[in-house]
Amino acid sequence: NCFSSSFLNTPDHIKNKTIDEALSLIDEEMDSFERLSVVSDNMLIFCAGFLLEATKRFHVVLAGGTQMASCLLIADKLREDVLMRLNSDNLTLATTQWVAKDKNSDIKKILSQLSYTPHSVYTTFSFEKAQIPVLKKYDEGEAKEGVGAGAALAYAVASSRQNQEIVEAVELIMYGMM
Repeated sequence: NCFSSSFLNTPDHIKNKTIDEALSLIDEEMDSFERLSVVSDNMLIFCAGFLLEATKRFHVVLAGGTQMASCLLIADKLREDVLMRLNSDNLTLATTQWVAKDKNSDIKKILSQLSYTPHSVYTTFSFEKAQIPVLKKYDEGEAKEGVGAGAALAYAVASSRQNQEIVEAVELIMYGMM
């Protein structure tokens, strides 16, 4: 029950069944890459490899919630296997309060399994005063992160943008799509 869902009522039975089926496909003889090729999204493996190299030279901001926390776990494990260094000082996980405070998941527990203490941030942004009703679903727990919302909101806050200013900009984009 560590991973979030975009659903208000998290389908835990589906998540658990999927995890059990995936784990039944691996065995002790497989190395980490073989296991990951069976049970992981290839994007996570790519991203983990990218982190191992990129954090040597750049500060990397992961934009996401529990999926990006999983990426950190994979990178941490692969670091051991390929004897590479992950420069955790050059790494930030930026997410939303909707993930950080989700009662149906536990991103802190995921991050606590790392061999280091990661730098992570979340914003306290709200769509409470939005005019477009579907945006209020975020505050109601229907959606939590997506398309880099955590990092985008963290960047906006760091750039001294106010909550209402961001809401209006999001709504302007959405009105343009309608």
